[in-house]
Amino acid sequence: GFGAALSHTIEGIIFFRVIQGLGAAATVAMSRSIVVDFYGRDRAAGVMSTVIAMMAIIPVLGTALGGVLTDFVGWQGSFWMLAITGLILTYLVNTEIQETHSPENVFTFKDALAGYAELLSSKKFLSSALTTAFQTAVFFAMMGFIGYSFQRMEISAKEFGVWMATTTVGYILGNLANKRLLKHYRIDVITSVGAAASMASLIIMEIWHMNSPSSPIGLAVPMVFVGLSNGVIIANSIIVASSAIPRLRGSATGLVGAMQMGAGGISGTIAIWLGADQNTNVGIITLIVISFFSMISALWSTRLQRIS
Repeated sequence: GFGAALSHTIEGIIFFRVIQGLGAAATVAMSRSIVVDFYGRDRAAGVMSTVIAMMAIIPVLGTALGGVLTDFVGWQGSFWMLAITGLILTYLVNTEIQETHSPENVFTFKDALAGYAELLSSKKFLSSALTTAFQTAVFFAMMGFIGYSFQRMEISAKEFGVWMATTTVGYILGNLANKRLLKHYRIDVITSVGAAASMASLIIMEIWHMNSPSSPIGLAVPMVFVGLSNGVIIANSIIVASSAIPRLRGSATGLVGAMQMGAGGISGTIAIWLGADQNTNVGIITLIVISFFSMISALWSTRLQRIS
């Protein structure tokens, strides 16, 4: 944050943002591991839902705060805020968070690679990780083209902002609902039903859009339910994947995160390459296909959990 704020070239800003991204990726992976270590698999899914809901809310608030800081301080304001926040978090991590993992031998890079290979050979890990990756891909691909769809409807800037926020709102509500659902239903059941609901929502979106191609509501309402589905799928799948091989929990959370980002980037690129930015129906059909694979992975994970 300090480096980016003090940079005078775009190359300098990009360099420090890459460093910032590495740190952010590490903290997300470690926070997931800490949750599982501290609460155990069954309680961890509910706690993870709360954490993810907060992670969804903060960027929305951060966008608004970034705009205010830019108006008052300039573009450096956001980086100064990130730097100060980083200092506060560093202090809290060092004073408030206790080590949740028992001491072991030094974990080398070679051990990490061996751990990744072992995880990828585990059906229990792979099924849940793929569910998370495919469901994340649905979100990224949708966000990659849906803005163009709303733009073609010639709606106002205010309406555009409201409609684009519907998925995030659904995602937050889904995570909050997941915490309650886990008290009454098995984690595998919730995940499978969520995956099926996601696919059903996208099919409804396609039918609605074909009949009312100029209606933003025809896209926005199903987007809420896709967000809800994501909320009850992703946290649960992350926890199951992270618990597949307990001694590799840290590696598992990092690998799941990498698969999420990789799937998201690839799916968004494929959707645009297929012409989703020009034809909404192409985009929605792409989402349905991705969601189908998510549902298959979720059902595979459910079967493996019940066998074990």
